[in-house]
Amino acid sequence: MAAPGTMKETWTKVEDLLKRRDPETEPYKSRYEAIKVLRDARERIVSGNETLTVEEEKAVAAIDHRIGLTKVSVDERGEGEEILNGCLEVLQKHEGDFVHQLQEAWNMLGIVNFERDLTSQALEYFKRAEDLYHGRKESASGSHFSLTLFYLAQAYSNLGEAEQGARYCALTLDMQLRTKTYATHDWTQNAVQLAGFYLDKAQFATAYNLLEAAKAVLREDIGELDDFIPSGGNTGDVPANLVLGWAKFYLRLLVASREWKLSGGAEGFREGYEVREEEVRPELRFESLDLAPCPFLTKSALFLDFGQARTVFNKGMTYFKRAMEHYKLDGWVTEHFQITMEVSALYRALATFETDGHRACVMHRKRSKRIEVVLEDLNPKYFPSVWKSGLLELADIYREIMEVKSSVNRPAGKVYKAGAASAQYYKKFIESFDDTDGGIENLEEDDMLYYIKARFELGRILQKLYSVYPEGQGDSRNSCMSESIMHLQWIEDFTEKHDVEGFAQERALCVEMKNLLQTKFSLLKAS
Repeated sequence: MAAPGTMKETWTKVEDLLKRRDPETEPYKSRYEAIKVLRDARERIVSGNETLTVEEEKAVAAIDHRIGLTKVSVDERGEGEEILNGCLEVLQKHEGDFVHQLQEAWNMLGIVNFERDLTSQALEYFKRAEDLYHGRKESASGSHFSLTLFYLAQAYSNLGEAEQGARYCALTLDMQLRTKTYATHDWTQNAVQLAGFYLDKAQFATAYNLLEAAKAVLREDIGELDDFIPSGGNTGDVPANLVLGWAKFYLRLLVASREWKLSGGAEGFREGYEVREEEVRPELRFESLDLAPCPFLTKSALFLDFGQARTVFNKGMTYFKRAMEHYKLDGWVTEHFQITMEVSALYRALATFETDGHRACVMHRKRSKRIEVVLEDLNPKYFPSVWKSGLLELADIYREIMEVKSSVNRPAGKVYKAGAASAQYYKKFIESFDDTDGGIENLEEDDMLYYIKARFELGRILQKLYSVYPEGQGDSRNSCMSESIMHLQWIEDFTEKHDVEGFAQERALCVEMKNLLQTKFSLLKAS
């Protein structure tokens, strides 16, 4: 067997080699040298030995473990996996001496299987690493366990178990704080993304706590978030994303309250729009950060009155404006447009709480102006998805303005003007698909549904325009009716030939409307 001093020198040399940065032309040069050093040391131990002592057996297992890990790191995964599996029996037999090595081995074997899309097998390895940590907390490595938790989050998410994936993501963040093994910006970004997951589930207290934690961690790098001045370039991405996270929090809160209000605002239906939480779950408390108590625990976050809606709107708008200072249209077209759409949603939600029809229309007009400004500077050839989304949003906005004006008995001319603008944008949206390869039937499922719904809404708008059309233009007025029937007939024919998921209710209404309009139009022509 190699002398203890020799083995110590071997491990020192190996660690030095593994820390080296090799040139791009030979990226694994030092790692291969480390493997050779390890194999030479192994040979010195086993050469001429028919039976190994316990200490020799443990030394060989430790060497094989390091060779296996290094083989995987040089993309020789199959051989590395085989070597790691070969040394597991000895490592497990002497588990107390090899806790860290076993953590690394289970993690690495899990990664190898995960990268082969064998997620269920990978999960088994990660769970073994988790169980090992909980059974050997006093001697186990917290940093290795942080990686285990991270891998578990990825595995569960890949298996479609989103709740478990989110839970392990939270455990990862908490463990990184405890072991102080995190990069400030990475931790903040992950916390913001996790907050978004819980926002989608209307768990406002959990989302709020995560955003507060992200703010506390980022404070280490930039100071108070309120003092942060967004700017262009990539350096401010994470702070800007946290600002955006807060903006989305207030947007979702306002939208959920709007939906509750539209449902009648009954106390018994409140739970359909938020998840009430009595306490923050242990893995999300982040006790080392000393966060202030969450204001949404044990009580509802929702509201029905305009005063509270305006307060939430103002908070959200403040954050959206700051995010847009970073995500400017010049350089961040997609991100800037997405924020513009979210600002539109913020105005739309507030308008629901407004009892005065004129002021509600003013809010909707602010939505349209923001979208129109973006589209004016946009080339649809280079940003077709943004262009189409903008056209559809404008069509919907003017439709809502028309509906508000009609509901408060505004003059027919004003109702017509809003409806005509809506129809014009729906037509532009529909025309934007004229060059679709293979025709409309070859659109992606989501795009097809948007296209068909746009034709449906256009048919409805044209039918309403007929009733408020300016006097003295009979032929043009009748064209509204005939065009409406044409769009509804197209939808009936298309959906009869093609199964369009998510359009069943609208199709039935479409057929009924078309039949009624055809009867009405026939009577008008006969009179």
